[in-house]
Amino acid sequence: MHVNKSFLSIHSEFFDKLFNSDFKEKSESIIPIRDVSFSDFSQFLSLIYPNQTEITVEKIAVYFELADKYLMAAVTQKCEEFLLRTPRVKAIQKIVFADNHNLHKLLRVTITAIETKEELEALKLLPEFTSLSDSTKAALLHKFMHFIN
Repeated sequence: MHVNKSFLSIHSEFFDKLFNSDFKEKSESIIPIRDVSFSDFSQFLSLIYPNQTEITVEKIAVYFELADKYLMAAVTQKCEEFLLRTPRVKAIQKIVFADNHNLHKLLRVTITAIETKEELEALKLLPEFTSLSDSTKAALLHKFMHFIN
């Protein structure tokens, strides 16, 4: 796959350091990318170009993982915007993504959208709840307190 190093460096702290520091890849014309399929990586990279791939529920976890690995804040932001718009992802999954990727707006909007104490109680019973950070659990507790006051 042909990718402009300068363009990639602008959008990725990882590639910026790789291409503009004293690494051997600075002068290499071919950079092997391992641990990701060609299809997933090319779709991921398309997210920083004008004619980008559509983000889908099925691929969003892959895009978040790659955005974290290659330090691409623009892709993380596009994924957050997608989650804010789509009703197809359950609240607990949005909360987990927000928690894992420091998406404060997504967390705030998702918790604000919870309308009943029963919804919060149901979230606590899900297996994903145990993996949440203490700060996210505190935000959920704050919302719960809103219902009992």
